[in-house]
Amino acid sequence: MIGPLVVAGVLVQSERELAELEALGVRDSKALTRPQRQALAREIETIARVELKIIPARALDARGVTAVELEAMAQILRKARPRTALIDAPVAPGAIPSFKGALRRALPFDCELVVENKADARYPLVAAASIVAKVQRDREMARLRRRYGERLGWGYPSEPGVRAFLRRCAERGEFPDCVRRRWRTVRRLLERPLAPEAPGGYTGPEGGLDDMTKGETKRDYGVEEALLDAAHRLQAHAQAQGQGVGAPEERLEAVDRVIRRVGPHQVAHFLATTGDAQAVAALRAYLQRHWPAYLELVERLIQAARRPENEDVMREFGGD
Repeated sequence: MIGPLVVAGVLVQSERELAELEALGVRDSKALTRPQRQALAREIETIARVELKIIPARALDARGVTAVELEAMAQILRKARPRTALIDAPVAPGAIPSFKGALRRALPFDCELVVENKADARYPLVAAASIVAKVQRDREMARLRRRYGERLGWGYPSEPGVRAFLRRCAERGEFPDCVRRRWRTVRRLLERPLAPEAPGGYTGPEGGLDDMTKGETKRDYGVEEALLDAAHRLQAHAQAQGQGVGAPEERLEAVDRVIRRVGPHQVAHFLATTGDAQAVAALRAYLQRHWPAYLELVERLIQAARRPENEDVMREFGGD
């Protein structure tokens, strides 16, 4: 919601360079902490050629995320001119053929295009590009925090600092250029102010969760904290049992209570937008073990939000 879109390309010239990237253990950037991504990005930049495109919020408002991302990818490929390009598709599976065709028409040279959803989980080269993009976006957000003197967090709509900043902008009747105005949340703010933030904030599952669905304030300002609390409980339990990041074999009632109360749409939003990769991994693993049908529904909601015809919803679910 706040800040630029960053698109990255990582080019290797030889099998040796690819092997060096694989030896780093690069994987899906969402499963890494920010310090881990930062360390890996430095290593990636010493091994391979990196190309970055930073698209400001104003450009995203003017043309839309998918069109801008396609053009950024084309610019990187025209500059790098690879024989083969592995691409993490920013569209739903049914839209991949048209996206791939448009990208091919934008290239003045022959290039094999491999365009897949979740390619960063399958190809180390794509994972490396995703890591570099996220690290660069974090740098851009740090600059915005210094510029505006606000607790902007990482720019995602689920963060309390972002919501507070947007509320102040709405009260003034204007948003700075770093805000993506085409997001549905921002348009709603222009039409009506947010409800006042709950005094004292969220107190955890034992102190207010039962009332979470009563009134807009707790629905807007308590869900993220409740799910983070649940995920942190899972992490603490796993560490205590020596289970690493795996989900506990037994059910945790406090976590189940949160899942039941917030509903699948809020869980989908949390998994798609929250900046805490370890919390996301912990909650997803728990759902996979104990709530598999629920997780399947959540994944379908996320995929539906990313379809081209649901562009506004896709923006709500965020990105890099």
